[in-house]
Amino acid sequence: MGQNIQLEGQVKIFKHKNSRGKLGEYPFKLSVKKPEIVDCLMSKFKNLNFSEKEKQLLSAKHREIICEYTQIKDTDLTKYSNKLIKELKKHKDEAITIKASDFGAFVCLAAIFSGKLPQEQNWNFELSSTPVKLFPKSLVKDKFAAQSFDVSFVVSSDCWLKPFKSLSECPKYMSFSWLHHENEENLMSVSAA
Repeated sequence: MGQNIQLEGQVKIFKHKNSRGKLGEYPFKLSVKKPEIVDCLMSKFKNLNFSEKEKQLLSAKHREIICEYTQIKDTDLTKYSNKLIKELKKHKDEAITIKASDFGAFVCLAAIFSGKLPQEQNWNFELSSTPVKLFPKSLVKDKFAAQSFDVSFVVSSDCWLKPFKSLSECPKYMSFSWLHHENEENLMSVSAA
């Protein structure tokens, strides 16, 4: 019988441009089955189109993390995103910044692409340490929903995701009006429509 591990992340809501004006903090935890060794073989990752350099850097631990993200069930992610949507709707017409990391960033993506968030809001999403390429296509109910928000993907220099640029690429089934990729060296903005 396989072991389970915890995927963790959190979402923090702030008054816009004011990190002291915290409006809420929401931790998210999800138990997923620990990947088996056979699930983490290099041959299982061909569909991610890693560059040769990325393949050289892809350790067993990195492959395990990727497997953990691919094991997230749509029903679990939808349940958490619905909770977040309920909280965000309390701040309709307010200028807010939503900061999320790891699994919490996936919850934000599910909320954004559900099509259930109020549109044309002055909301900024700062999502860190999230492999956006692994986000499930089945949860994108409205491909263009994110165009109403400013979305930044932040990868710090010590993040496991840093050497894997391909995991930070936006899939074709998601569209952002303006997408920011931030790291410690520079700010890179690209149109992802």
